[in-house]
Amino acid sequence: MICNNCGNEVEKNEFCPECGYRINNASTTEKPKLKYDSRATISLVLGVLCCLSLIAVVPLGLKGFIAATWISIILGISGIILGSSSKHSLNKNMAIAGIIISIIGLLFTMIWISYAFMFMFLSHR
Repeated sequence: MICNNCGNEVEKNEFCPECGYRINNASTTEKPKLKYDSRATISLVLGVLCCLSLIAVVPLGLKGFIAATWISIILGISGIILGSSSKHSLNKNMAIAGIIISIIGLLFTMIWISYAFMFMFLSHR
């Protein structure tokens, strides 16, 4: 049987183990109607902003670096959370793209942080 709420494959349970939706035996053979989810679009936008926030900080100096690092981390984590929560929607490919771009942005942020620490330690010798 298929859950009408999330599309998860359900065995002979009264409730879906994934989302807790009550299973109706009369309509479980039909596929659920998926809807567009704006969280997928927001996830994609947050992933792009996560990547771009590091580029915009270059002329701002140390205070800009600290602010952009935190902003990039928050945007990346938010993009991953929103993308993973909207994978069962009609635009799940956009959600997956948002997750991937957010992960790439977080990886760039970690590289950026390690480069900054390395530069700080090497410049003080």
